Amino acid sequence: MKQFLHPKLLKLDQDLNEIEFFQHNPSLRVKRSGLRKIYSQALGAARETFTLVSPYYIPDRNFLKMIAKANRRGVKVNIILPFRTDHKIMNYLAQAFFDLTARAGAKLYLLKNMNHAKGFAVDGKIGVVGSGNLNSRSWFIDEEAGVKFSNKNMVNDLNNILNDWLGKACLVDIGKKEKSWDKRLKSWWVKKIKEIV
Repeated sequence: MKQFLHPKLLKLDQDLNEIEFFQHNPSLRVKRSGLRKIYSQALGAARETFTLVSPYYIPDRNFLKMIAKANRRGVKVNIILPFRTDHKIMNYLAQAFFDLTARAGAKLYLLKNMNHAKGFAVDGKIGVVGSGNLNSRSWFIDEEAGVKFSNKNMVNDLNNILNDWLGKACLVDIGKKEKSWDKRLKSWWVKKIKEIV
């Protein structure tokens, strides 16, 4: 049948073979998240670069372990976040994980303005964009959808966007200075809130 298709339709058919749509319908009774699996598998498969953008960043222990493993393989892990989100509590929650994320081997970049983009690129070969944030709410409660693609032009376009944001963002400098008592108290409070959320 393909031999009778118009060349433009044939090209579209080939492009669609390089695109996979996914829908995530979690249940509170399910302990494993299909959306988290997509993130973990991609990070586990990375050999050179893994660049992620998310407005809200609350990683779990497994994701931090995956960053550390990727770092040991020589993968450059870049995480792009907004300097300030549209929810103050999300700022505090994300900041509570900056030190752990940096120690795992990732570089954190902050954009001046709020950015609701959600997705990642792996080795310039795979791209994912969708509605899911990097937090347990998206992984276990909310319904999410997205698209995973290996189409070269689409991946290049995504990489160009991510690289443009990296160029405009400020690298977070995780110093080795002792935190002041109020910052330690705030970190403790945020971790307690995360246990509830």
